Amino acid sequence: MNVAPVQDIISIRKVIRQNNMQNRFRGCLYGLACGDALGAQTEFCDLSQIHEKYGASGIQDMPEPALITDDTQMTIALANALCRAGEKPVATLADAMAEEFVAWYKSPENNRAPGNTCLNACRQLAEGCSWRQSGLRNSKGCGANIAHYCRKCPRAFLVSLATLALSHCFSRYLNSQ
Repeated sequence: MNVAPVQDIISIRKVIRQNNMQNRFRGCLYGLACGDALGAQTEFCDLSQIHEKYGASGIQDMPEPALITDDTQMTIALANALCRAGEKPVATLADAMAEEFVAWYKSPENNRAPGNTCLNACRQLAEGCSWRQSGLRNSKGCGANIAHYCRKCPRAFLVSLATLALSHCFSRYLNSQ
């Protein structure tokens, strides 16, 4: 009877787990893009405007064509940076994020009306500014909320703070990392 060595079985399990994790990751990005395409039509509408246009149940069908917004584009840029940086220090991740954001900023696909804070940070990064100084100080935005909800997962918390540093010049905590 042929039996696989324990090391082979452990390796196979790691591959299966990795592929499963990659599929989950892809599924998350796909779900985000679909939700973004659904919500793009109502991004700046209040509830009464949505009900007026789509009825009490809201949007029920994927639009044709299903277009994503800058939110999905920036999420993909962040995902690429996370893949590139892996578990390396957050400064390495922020460097990768800066490169991905600049690539997105210069891309002809960047035609989805991102906010001024985001555009300012990308412009600063493209001109060679450090990610620690590229953000727009005292700018409003949802980034601070992201950091607040990530506190229980240390890596996610640092990732959210790196994002805040890039866009809102919030690197005070990261300076010690």
